[in-house]
Amino acid sequence: MPSPQEAIKLFRLWDVETGKLIRTFRGHTDVIYSVAFSSDGKLALSGSWDATVRLWNVDTGETVRLFTGHSQGLKSSFDPGVYRVSLHMTIGTPCQWVMLP
Repeated sequence: MPSPQEAIKLFRLWDVETGKLIRTFRGHTDVIYSVAFSSDGKLALSGSWDATVRLWNVDTGETVRLFTGHSQGLKSSFDPGVYRVSLHMTIGTPCQWVMLP
């Protein structure tokens, strides 16, 4: 079991029916404050106060892509039906990344 200080830097995927832990996603170095899933459920995004967004493979728990180069915490979201990622900075202009499947 991670300490409270470490627990806020990861997120967990649970099976709603059984209550069992499916996977833990680790990699951020500061508080995670947004998680979004692609419409097909294959990818997840997590935005953190470490000024990064991580794109995750939900099946493996591996980081697929790390979005960096920002100066502040980020919230993340998927646009429905497409692999377009919207990154919303806590202060400043939102930006978008388009990913090809």
